Amino acid sequence: MLLPKRTGIFFQTVLIHCSIPFGGGQLEIVHDGCEANRVDKSAKIAESRLALSKLRVCWENLDGAYNCGSCEKCQRTMVNLLAVGALENCDAFDSGLDLNKIAQLPLHRKPKAATLMRQNLKALEYKDRAPDVQEAIRHALRDPSLMKRAAKALSDTYLSGRNRIGNVLRHLNLRQ
Repeated sequence: MLLPKRTGIFFQTVLIHCSIPFGGGQLEIVHDGCEANRVDKSAKIAESRLALSKLRVCWENLDGAYNCGSCEKCQRTMVNLLAVGALENCDAFDSGLDLNKIAQLPLHRKPKAATLMRQNLKALEYKDRAPDVQEAIRHALRDPSLMKRAAKALSDTYLSGRNRIGNVLRHLNLRQ
């Protein structure tokens, strides 16, 4: 069975048909939406007021809240909705974006979350939205270990005085 092609942000439905015996029948696996990134998918969700009002992303559910609004996933989702211009229409979060929380997200330890946040950053930059949120995301994407190595390299080379740039690059493993 082929599903109809979608238009707009979803370019084409991918259908994978597997012949796997399952309960006496066949199992059909449909993988849909892999061609769209998170920003594209959120833009599609933003077209529906109902979807925005019922959106549930929080797994922490602090104090029994539908979406706590303060955990990492809630903050990332709100940035995503801001990137597509839908945050102000979303009633699923009681609290707003917290720039300090966004800036402190440990994205350097979570490659998938970092990739999703980079997509949000690109969308915010492209649409020239929320420069303060953009800066908070850039801060969160910085690798603190790289900053510590850079500070140590600068300190060491300042004291040694020889070939400062070369020493910094070697210390950061950017040059042999």
